[in-house]
Amino acid sequence: MQIAATDPEFQCLRTVCAEIGADPLLIQGGGGNASLKVADAMLIKASGTWMSDAVIENIFVEVSVSTVRSLIDSGASDFSVAVIAPQASGRRPSIETALHALMPFGIVLHAHAVNTICSTLVPGADHRLEQCLKGLSWARVPYTMPGADLAHALKKIVHTRAPDIIILDNHGIVLGADTAQAAHRLLIEIEDRLRFAPSALSAPPTLTALRPEVSGYRWLDANQSAHALAWHPERAACLLAGALMPDQVVYLGGPVVWLDALSRLPDLSASWHAERGTPIGCVIVRDQGVLVPQASGAAAESMIALLLEIALRLPVDARPTHLSLADERALSQWDAEAYRQAQDALRAQR
Repeated sequence: MQIAATDPEFQCLRTVCAEIGADPLLIQGGGGNASLKVADAMLIKASGTWMSDAVIENIFVEVSVSTVRSLIDSGASDFSVAVIAPQASGRRPSIETALHALMPFGIVLHAHAVNTICSTLVPGADHRLEQCLKGLSWARVPYTMPGADLAHALKKIVHTRAPDIIILDNHGIVLGADTAQAAHRLLIEIEDRLRFAPSALSAPPTLTALRPEVSGYRWLDANQSAHALAWHPERAACLLAGALMPDQVVYLGGPVVWLDALSRLPDLSASWHAERGTPIGCVIVRDQGVLVPQASGAAAESMIALLLEIALRLPVDARPTHLSLADERALSQWDAEAYRQAQDALRAQR
């Protein structure tokens, strides 16, 4: 290991990762990542690990920055060959390793921050970002497939002027600073500047065990706030036309589905599975609540919680920009995301 495990800045980064990883408005499930560079060595979050675990376990792998940068030009998405001292676990560097290697900062954070994401979804996004981020060094990247495509888009920007902040449409934020604390402060400042006031939804009626059992699915726990959307179709509407973010495709298989009648689920589920090869990841049933596949875990539920937060913040009449079906298929067929899902499943078993 080129960067000592006892390095004070590395220890500070682990603390910051654990703190933002525990905030569902910044990081959900295994999303987001962080890195520390010292000369040609870079510690980067391993794919499929959770930022919230950063203090209780080593979620990082070490890579050669120069090797990663050379791999970017070849179109690589798996940077395992850049690992300096492979671990027995065989963990891969984060899918977003390229973003971290390209940013010319000692510390880089990538977060799926709710206010930043919302800011890229609303009409007039450029104007709002310009007003809210005045005085900061930032750039915006239209939605681009994570991995090699996004790396090349970022490379063009970084080589031109190397902003501190990159806003990623439908995805989140990447930012850099000299220290972990400075990066953390910048992330919080940006979210404060971009803040949307969330609407308050009236609480649904008491959810009881009398709701019918549904083969292959289960109702979210009764204390989950997302159930309220079943009584507020005007708020759920922004979630139905397509997936809003890459991780939504990874953990939920695509957009949220609305059902006026539960009796329609078997036919809809069959056609969905025939087209996508997965069960519907999130079903809102009018006046009844939210259904998820029986095998859904914490990552899927964290994504539903994020979708609720987005639905509470977007204007009711907003028509957000969704990922295309082609975008969704590219993500669902990507080996790097399949690997991340597998790592997430292993974590759930521990």
